[in-house]
Amino acid sequence: MATRITRDQFVVKENEVVHTPTGARFIAEPNDGHAVQVIWGSTGDRLDTGEDYQQENVEQVAAQLLMERTQSLT
Repeated sequence: MATRITRDQFVVKENEVVHTPTGARFIAEPNDGHAVQVIWGSTGDRLDTGEDYQQENVEQVAAQLLMERTQSLT
């Protein structure tokens, strides 16, 4: 069963959003709210802790955070 994704699991940086449990990175151009590169880390794999973060769930929250980041820069 997929582990629930929460916003506090992410770190928003200048040009990327990182999902800390999996190491997934969503990298965007400056002032752009869409990821141009995704490094999935261990997303989709069952972690040693038993957690199972699904790509589509992680991507959905990361995309929202990238859009919010872009809006806050304008």
